[in-house]
Amino acid sequence: MLGGDMKLEMNKGALAIGVRQILYLAVCICAMVLQHTVAYHCHEDTCAENGIVENMQLMLLIGASVVFFVHALIHRREKTVLYILSGLCALGACREMDRVLDELIPVVSWKVGVLFVIVPVVFAFRHIKEVVPSLERFLQSRCFVMLCCAFTIILVLGQLIGHKPYLKAVIVDMEHLGTIKEMVEESIETIGYLLILLASIESFFDLATIDREVVDSVS
Repeated sequence: MLGGDMKLEMNKGALAIGVRQILYLAVCICAMVLQHTVAYHCHEDTCAENGIVENMQLMLLIGASVVFFVHALIHRREKTVLYILSGLCALGACREMDRVLDELIPVVSWKVGVLFVIVPVVFAFRHIKEVVPSLERFLQSRCFVMLCCAFTIILVLGQLIGHKPYLKAVIVDMEHLGTIKEMVEESIETIGYLLILLASIESFFDLATIDREVVDSVS
């Protein structure tokens, strides 16, 4: 009877994971539908510099940074790793605000966001014995896998397919090459940033599950 209860509990956990992943997929589809709808009304301004899509990306990165930061305050065992992730998202947000920061901080510009990463990294090196176990747990999490997928989309697909010489080689219509480049690159990056936000949400569920497994193994 006890074995049956344990099996039922495991099935519920697997079902919850499956439902969340399906919801994440639905959110990504909705985001693309929203971007299509915006494009129908705003046309070439959709993916322009500091346009609607870039502002969406900025909100996604700020949201992910806040979620990781709040999770670090709640989940103290993994706080350093989560602070670093929050700092990386904040750095990405600063990069998206490059034109605004160019005017506010002419010399440093968006690179001021590096401070958001340096501070937690220095803290991590000062407490390396505590950080290594938490890093091991994080590397086993679904959040880490989702982040790897996000960075693959942003850094590989976004930069490769959105690379202007590559597009110039395969597209004959040179007149609209710049618009096509912006559309492809910004659309791909939006999905990547959305995955980062979803990964930050998944970390709440994921690390809690790992903690329960650690406690169960000890007991």
